[in-house]
Amino acid sequence: EPGSVGLVVEKVRPRDVDDAFEWYCPRCWALVHRVEVNVQNIVADLPPAFEAFYRSSRKCPQCGHIHPGKG
Repeated sequence: EPGSVGLVVEKVRPRDVDDAFEWYCPRCWALVHRVEVNVQNIVADLPPAFEAFYRSSRKCPQCGHIHPGKG
């Protein structure tokens, strides 16, 4: 989304540690979706996690706003 902010925090970690991805409502900032993935290969492991969110209702549990997804 134009004007949005993304934050990536990464550190060296053991292979058995999962990464978490969260999507927040652009209207009220409530958590809309969270997924934890054990990322070994960013090209293979991330698209299924993101696609699951894009296929979901993306409805904010707090205010009912529909997250735009890919934008």
